[in-house]
Amino acid sequence: MGKDLSTQGERIIDENRAQCGPLLHAAIKGDWPAAKAFLEKYPHCVRPNVSKEEGTALHEAVVAQQSTFIKELLKLMTPEDLELRTKQGATALHFAAQSGIVRIAEQLVKINNKPLLIDDCDERTPLQYAVELGRHRNMVSYLFSVTPLIQLTAHQRSELLLYAVSSDFYDIALKILEMDPNIANADSECGPTALSMLAKKTFAIGSTSQLSFWKSRINSC
Repeated sequence: MGKDLSTQGERIIDENRAQCGPLLHAAIKGDWPAAKAFLEKYPHCVRPNVSKEEGTALHEAVVAQQSTFIKELLKLMTPEDLELRTKQGATALHFAAQSGIVRIAEQLVKINNKPLLIDDCDERTPLQYAVELGRHRNMVSYLFSVTPLIQLTAHQRSELLLYAVSSDFYDIALKILEMDPNIANADSECGPTALSMLAKKTFAIGSTSQLSFWKSRINSC
């Protein structure tokens, strides 16, 4: 019985994906006129997954960096739709973090800021993901400015600190320590790992006072 229900559910998903296929192609191309005409006929396709990775049209448009398409699509979506996740647990904001296009992230956060604290299957929030990637400083700065660090777990904040050091975002790393001076004690692995990273990168940290601040915090582990 359970297997039959599972098979039936998979069949419905496949049918929805097949029906919504034109929306996927429009999202990738950024063809809003085609998408608008399609959604007027099949409005339910705005939120089901349309790709094998179980991404919605919004996920795919963000991946394709189609800003205008995203702006129009969001008008047809509810704030809760922005919390939908792919098979890997990624929200559209995770993909925006990867893209580095701040205006896309701003569009999403303006409608619903809850995805800032939603982690993927690797337990990474969009901010953690952006910092770990280490490619888009403007995106990191924006997500850092809107993410409530106090609501991250101690482990997430510790990992965020390590990502920041590893990716050479020393200004972000210092701000994390200033906001949470006890973060070095939150994870027993934090101190030695961060200290070994810093030992290799002290030339890039900045002033002597900044280096002293780092040592005073991390050596307290």
